[in-house]
Amino acid sequence: MAEEQNYTVLARKYRPFDLDGLIGQDALVRTLKNALKSGRLAHAFLLTGIRGVGKTSTARIIARALNNIPKEDAVDSHIDVVEMDAASNTGVDDMREVIEASRYRPLSAPYKIFIIDEVHMLSKNAFNALLKTLEEPPEHVKFIFATTEIRKVPVTILSRCQRFDLRRVDAEVIAKHLHNIALQEKVQIEDGAIRLLSSAAEGSVRDSLSLLDQAISYSGNTISEELVQEMLGYADKSKIILLFEVLLAGKIEDGLRIFEEISQTSAEPQQVIKDMLEFCHLITRFKISPKLKPENITELEAEKAAELAQKLSMSVLTFVWQMLLKAVSELQSAPNPGQAAEMALIRISHSTELPDNPDDLIRPPRRAETQAESQQPPAREFQSDFVPSPTTFAELAGIFKAKRELLVYQNLINDVSLVSIKPEQLEVSLGADAPKDLPGKVASLLSEWTGKRWMVSVSASIGEVTLAEQFAQKKQDLLETAKSQPSIQMVFERFPDAKITDVRESRSANGDNAAKKIMDKTD
Repeated sequence: MAEEQNYTVLARKYRPFDLDGLIGQDALVRTLKNALKSGRLAHAFLLTGIRGVGKTSTARIIARALNNIPKEDAVDSHIDVVEMDAASNTGVDDMREVIEASRYRPLSAPYKIFIIDEVHMLSKNAFNALLKTLEEPPEHVKFIFATTEIRKVPVTILSRCQRFDLRRVDAEVIAKHLHNIALQEKVQIEDGAIRLLSSAAEGSVRDSLSLLDQAISYSGNTISEELVQEMLGYADKSKIILLFEVLLAGKIEDGLRIFEEISQTSAEPQQVIKDMLEFCHLITRFKISPKLKPENITELEAEKAAELAQKLSMSVLTFVWQMLLKAVSELQSAPNPGQAAEMALIRISHSTELPDNPDDLIRPPRRAETQAESQQPPAREFQSDFVPSPTTFAELAGIFKAKRELLVYQNLINDVSLVSIKPEQLEVSLGADAPKDLPGKVASLLSEWTGKRWMVSVSASIGEVTLAEQFAQKKQDLLETAKSQPSIQMVFERFPDAKITDVRESRSANGDNAAKKIMDKTD
């Protein structure tokens, strides 16, 4: 029982006591070692970074080195080291106490050191009270600030401090650190489990140690990859890869079945989508260059990513990425995340124009070939994927909609006015909300899709009204035409409060314009 009461969590037990024990911050360690060695010490240090990368530990290490505090003594209990949390001491009166204490010389050490954690939480008046002392501090005083929100610290404070940005620690570095700690704790842990823990920590050493602590409690002294997956709510990577493949092959029934199997293993829907995002990003890196292969992936992930990178186009990968990214935000607000995830998977499956065979993901759709087409030289076969060059601005915008470039499509119809359009030449005027890079993006994508070089230029001329305005005018004309129909006038006579909310053109079975379908509702 006494052993349980005296247990120290791993994050505290393995907190570094000197600069050599600080991992993943090589630039910081080198700078501080040289400063301590040469005696070129700033009067104020500002440490910033995400949670768990070593800000407070570094502050205490600096204080320990400056005041020659023995390893066995705690820094925060030293008589000449004042450590305070700005989240609990935010007012100007708290800073006045610090300023007053700074006037007195240290009792047993070279410096009077003030460590202020979460310094961004100080009030504006508290910062102002600290400015003068921080600008011209007594020679025996050192300030060490730590914050996760550097943008909330006034520039007047930043300019008076030597700033160190603590970076996220690489997953490979964290994995080696966890492996060494597992050996010291006499815990057997699989490499796959370490890889999962280091990845889940997202660059935070403290988070990785807390997760390792949790894994030991969950699994005992033998930690397997499967148990860590279950603890974290992660899905089996092979199942994620298979789900990705069948969705892009258009096999939505198989995809939903695999998703259900994954969900039954305690994997959260949000995590499944995030894992698919991660795999999509991995494929894209392989698509750019195989040299961009990360070190912390399995052989299966590398093999499948390389295979799919050869089969999938960059446009498909970026489209799937956008759909998955949208699904992540949808799941956060959805009342039932599982159903929202399934709907996202269905959208992806039906939106990718790919064949059923997953081994032939980039084969273009089959079409009837005439005898003349079959006699074309093989060198021209690649042109079958190109779309015809548009002859009107509406056709041009429609291509972007069909190609799922919806942001560009919205810009074209709302923020662009046509000046002139010729074969492979487009001249437009841009509205105030149009992105500056829109002309270049339109030219690049049209050149890629049509196989012909397009030139898009911006004119000072006013140009035509936007397509959105044309659509609105057309709808208004249809409404006016509908109101003049005798049958509609009879409806208004019987139902004076009726309103025509929409008018849609419809065609009869033989393709001729036969009627207009009018949908009307009462208030």
